[in-house]
Amino acid sequence: MSTQRLCSLLCVLSVCVLALSVNAQVEVSESQPQSNSLTSITGSVQLPKGQSRTGDFPVKIVLNGGQYQTFAKNDGSFSIHNVPSGTYLLEVFHSLYHFEPVRVDISKANKIIATLSTLMDERGARLQYPLLLLPSRPYEFFEKREEMSIVGLVKNPMVLMVGFSLLMMFALPKMQQNMDPEQLKEMQQMTGGDMDPASMLKNLLSGGAAAAPAVEQADPPARPARSGRRRD
Repeated sequence: MSTQRLCSLLCVLSVCVLALSVNAQVEVSESQPQSNSLTSITGSVQLPKGQSRTGDFPVKIVLNGGQYQTFAKNDGSFSIHNVPSGTYLLEVFHSLYHFEPVRVDISKANKIIATLSTLMDERGARLQYPLLLLPSRPYEFFEKREEMSIVGLVKNPMVLMVGFSLLMMFALPKMQQNMDPEQLKEMQQMTGGDMDPASMLKNLLSGGAAAAPAVEQADPPARPARSGRRRD
C-alpha cells in the first residue's frame, strides 16, 4: 500500500514540474521579441509651396535601390509595409528637387532610428520619426550666363594688347628724350623714319610695321634683232 502511495505521489510531482516548465517557457517566449517580425516605415515629403506632388511630378520613395518602393500620396505621406529588421538606405526621387539620402535602422524590437547619411556606414544628424523629408536644393537644368566682370575684361588678350600699345604711345616720347643720339638714329632707320607714336600704334594694330616700299622693277633688256636675208 505504501508503494502505491509513493508512486502516485511521484506522478503528481512530475506533472507539477512539467506544468511549471511549460509556463516558464511561455513566459520567456512572450518576453523576447520575435526576430522575424515585420514593421512599416512611415513619413511625409514636404515640397515648396506651389509644387504638385502628383501628375507629371510624382514623388518616389525607394529602399536599398529598389528592394522596397512606394509613391507619396497627394498630401505627401507615404508608408512602406512589411519591412524586416535591418539597415536600409532610403532615397526620395523627384523631377525638380534633390533629397539627401536617409539611413534607417530597424531593431529586432521594431524600433526605428533615422539619420541623414551619404553612405551606409556613416551617420549624420538624427531625424524625427515619422519622417519629415525636405528637399535640399532644386535641380539646375540650364547654365547661368556669365555676367560681365572687370577681371574677365582685363584678362582678355586683345585688351592687354591695346593697353600695352597705349602705354608705349605715351611712354615712347619720354624714352626718346633720354636716348643716345646714335640709338635714336638706329631706331629711326628701323621704323623708316616715322617716329610718330600714333602712326606706330596704327601700324601695330593693322598687322605689324609699315609695309616696305615697293621695289621698282627694271625694264627687261631689249631683245637683239634677228639678222637674215630677205627672200625675193
